[in-house]
Amino acid sequence: DRVVELIRPFQNVALWQIRTEASRALLDLEFHGKGLDDALILFMQFIDKEPSLR
Repeated sequence: DRVVELIRPFQNVALWQIRTEASRALLDLEFHGKGLDDALILFMQFIDKEPSLR
């Protein structure tokens, strides 16, 4: 049930918006768990792999 509640706000959202929110959440977790340096490294890796951001 908890997972359904987490997904519900994204049911009517475009796929790219979901990917953006998921990436933002991942960066936030990385920042709080490992610090700014690791979050920035992850962000740079994301930019390299995501063609829509180029």
